[in-house]
Amino acid sequence: MKNAVPKNDKKRRKQLTEDVAKLEKEMEQKHREELEQLKLTTKENKDSVAVNISNLVLENQPPRISKAQKRR
Repeated sequence: MKNAVPKNDKKRRKQLTEDVAKLEKEMEQKHREELEQLKLTTKENKDSVAVNISNLVLENQPPRISKAQKRR
């Protein structure tokens, strides 16, 4: 976008730099919001995983027999 406007067209160049600055500001704000949301969801996920692990009941399952042991 920056190279689309000739250097001698100051009005369009100024408008373009303002638009680019606005878009960059919006993108930064969106990134911050996404990071905050991600931090909240990971915290909730960690809590739910901890609860699920505490509720998990391990059963005594026999170890899996390999193909070599089956042939013996």
